[in-house]
Amino acid sequence: MAVEVKLEHTKQDPTTDARERIGKSLRSDIKGKIQAAFAVIAPKGARGWESRDVVAGLLAGRELRYRYVGQQAGSDYPQKGFITGSVRDLVDFIESAAVPAERIEHVGAEVASAIDNAAGILDGAIPDKHPDRARITQAVAADSDWSGMKVAALVWLNAFLLQNAIAAQSSGNNGIKSVDELRSETGQLSRSKVKQAWQKILVVNYKSIFHPALEALPLRADENAVKKALTLLADAAEEMAGLPEGGTTSVGGDIYAKVTTNRKSAAAYYTLPAVAEFLVRMALPDRYVPCSLGDWAQAAAQEYRMGDFACGTGTLLKAGYQRLRALVEGDADEAALSGLHEWMLGKGGIAGFDITTIAAHLTATGLAMCQADQTYDHKSNVGVLALTGKPPRTGSIELLDKKAHLYDLLRETVQTSSGTDDTKSGSSLVADNASFDLLLMNPPYSRMTGGDRKTENDKRPRMYSWLSDKDREEVEKRQKKLAGKAKEANLTAGLATVFSVIAHNKLRPGGRLALVLPMTAATGRYWRAARAMFVKHYDDLVLVFYAEGGMMSHETGMREMLLIGTKRTRPRSEHDSAPVVNVCVDRAFATTAEAREVARAVNEASPERRDAHDGDGAHKGVLRVGETVVGNWLRTRHIGSESWIAVGVSDMDLLTQVDDIARGEMCLSATNSTRKFPISTLGQQFELGGSHETIGHIKGNDPCGAFELHPLDPNDRKLRPDKFLWAGKADNTNQLTVKPDHYGEPNPNPTRAHKTMQEIRNSRADLLVRRDLRFTSQATLVVTTTPIKVIGGPAWTTLMKRKDDGEVHDLAAFGLLVWANSTLGLMSQWSQGGLQQAGRSRIPQRNLHHLPCPDFRHDDIRSSLQSLCDAERKKIMGLKLDPAMNAATDESRHYLDGLVAEMLGFDPKHIKPLRDAWVQEPSVRGTKALKGAETDESDNEDEDEQETTE
Repeated sequence: MAVEVKLEHTKQDPTTDARERIGKSLRSDIKGKIQAAFAVIAPKGARGWESRDVVAGLLAGRELRYRYVGQQAGSDYPQKGFITGSVRDLVDFIESAAVPAERIEHVGAEVASAIDNAAGILDGAIPDKHPDRARITQAVAADSDWSGMKVAALVWLNAFLLQNAIAAQSSGNNGIKSVDELRSETGQLSRSKVKQAWQKILVVNYKSIFHPALEALPLRADENAVKKALTLLADAAEEMAGLPEGGTTSVGGDIYAKVTTNRKSAAAYYTLPAVAEFLVRMALPDRYVPCSLGDWAQAAAQEYRMGDFACGTGTLLKAGYQRLRALVEGDADEAALSGLHEWMLGKGGIAGFDITTIAAHLTATGLAMCQADQTYDHKSNVGVLALTGKPPRTGSIELLDKKAHLYDLLRETVQTSSGTDDTKSGSSLVADNASFDLLLMNPPYSRMTGGDRKTENDKRPRMYSWLSDKDREEVEKRQKKLAGKAKEANLTAGLATVFSVIAHNKLRPGGRLALVLPMTAATGRYWRAARAMFVKHYDDLVLVFYAEGGMMSHETGMREMLLIGTKRTRPRSEHDSAPVVNVCVDRAFATTAEAREVARAVNEASPERRDAHDGDGAHKGVLRVGETVVGNWLRTRHIGSESWIAVGVSDMDLLTQVDDIARGEMCLSATNSTRKFPISTLGQQFELGGSHETIGHIKGNDPCGAFELHPLDPNDRKLRPDKFLWAGKADNTNQLTVKPDHYGEPNPNPTRAHKTMQEIRNSRADLLVRRDLRFTSQATLVVTTTPIKVIGGPAWTTLMKRKDDGEVHDLAAFGLLVWANSTLGLMSQWSQGGLQQAGRSRIPQRNLHHLPCPDFRHDDIRSSLQSLCDAERKKIMGLKLDPAMNAATDESRHYLDGLVAEMLGFDPKHIKPLRDAWVQEPSVRGTKALKGAETDESDNEDEDEQETTE
């Protein structure tokens, strides 16, 4: 790499000179060419680099300015301006950005290929039913012989990496050789030399790492095949060694995700390394010191504890431990660091639990490599919890039971340094309540079942699908029993709510919580109790998400978010609101260097946000790295379980204006003034029908409700007294009048009917509001009318006349029809709904009551409404609408916007800036191009029966 430095007073930008150095050769005695360059602007006083005062000033925090320089100007980071930071910040940045992302991805692909090839060599060399096959599969706890070969190859690669680290870092390493020193003259590795080296390491330490590697070595397989396989993996380890720590492809975080085969059926996804880096920087910012201690050296001495009870391959724990070491290093000496390592790994300071043996193995390895020359007794608190057995066990879910015995399966096959069996005593993992300073987790999100559908075509993965039906039923029964003890946990939402409760129980007051959660956590109805828990018990709540939605874990295909907070000593009153800072990051983190700098930008805004907690200070702000905007933030306040509506919104200014509209204030952009109008809610002006769970079900699905429903044939001439508007299909929702699509018959199995048929029939209406909106693929209709009175369903809820409204109802219904289908009405529903899927919004049934809308009963609105109804009703009912994503060009939508402006008394031109900004929201346009741009997606996809779970 090259670092180009210019002095500040020269007014010279070092970027051009730094870029010119990329690709050039270094000195003749150094192999390779410059791959990365950094431009640094040093303060004027730094001219005398040899001066002790200058060096001391820089080390004490005197600021530099710097940036990463790519081969092309568009690949610089930041793209505009320079980052300001200390020498420590610069070193951090260089370490994590020194190798280009393309190089890291290339090495990752090469290593994954080497693992596949090594596994293939072994698979071809070991005959079927050969004892070595079963031995390898058992040693790495794989679910098949082929999977066993791949995981064994991964374990050996991992052992080679740690072996090299031990050999390089240890001054008196008891003769432990690097992998390169074991090679023959031809460059190959023999089974006997590898075995001998690993056995020597076992005498010193690292039982949980090298024992499985030794157990998986084939005893009688062809020697040449074993040589080829081991040599391939040793070469891959050498390739990985060329990447610096912090910018490297990690075995746990990246490679394991590429070579495992059953992750989707297990709903096992792993945190992206850049996301892990961002999360720990948010949880442990530079200013943070735990437990009110004077410095980090004191914190280390007083046994700081961190944990992850769904640790996977340890990406979060390793990132957290490295961050902890960096903070301690600023206040402590080398002895304190060694003592910290002994406490964390040897005496249980770090707790990492998983249900997969190989995952826990990789976690232990990654942590050990942080200080490979430091030995410790094998009393690690990283291990494997049983998922089955007698009595039934549920992995980390057992932590809900205060009396649970956390038996560590990882130690079942591991011998202590003295050679004695460690399975009889001292083999329990430890996780006492209120004992952790930091908990980092990306909990599994799978549900108890693959949804409510029980059809043969249901391909969604079921939790623990690799277990036998009997074992799975026992595990699920035990889980339900344990989760039933925690009111904040809801298995319908998935295991993430359960793990959130576990983390809360284990965290001590003042401790920091950092979670990766599905975006449904922000608005999902089954997350209500968990949201109330966070609001009641946590300060400094920060919610982070990507503007484009997107994943924070490998291949989930889900929109995810981060939650960071500090546990309170005393809970809030149920009536007190909690300040929440919503952070929208413009794009997914490309590298750990980018993640670090964005986290620093968020944390540096914290004094401004902290002032805002008391009602003063800024309400929102922009995040910058250098002069480049990387995101924005908005402070909101929340009580109890109400939805966190800002999550998923990329333009916080837009959301602020939508919030103003919900209070009856329209910003008049041209005059910088506001127009106030009477505001109310849907529930205050209409009676709402019930939810679909009480109404009925489509024949063949879960038999809930009073009715069994069947599709309604338009040519059917039979008398059908009970008709429904159940789904929202594209060919039936392009105008403001919609025909019913189903008819109902009495449920033949009414045991789960919570209401009688007559009660449900009483909810019939010819005005309905839609709960599930698709903004991209069909005409977006929020409120509709039907030719006859119908019953609603999962997509539609009926709106009935309130008893005291009399003739006002018809006029209010017309007003709602115009308002709800205008851009302002769409934005109102969008802001209250869940934005966990791009291009879609779903508003919970209970939130419909609080959906803001103008007060159509108010005298100021009624008079203008009456004239509009008389003059425009016929035209309105004949309008054909486009998908909401095309609102900026949809003439029918513009016409409705004009009527709303006339109804509320302002010029319709003030709606245009809001409309133009809203259609740019990723949650509105999804992955599609706006109208007029090319798109390869169909705009005419039908919507099947709505999902009944979030």
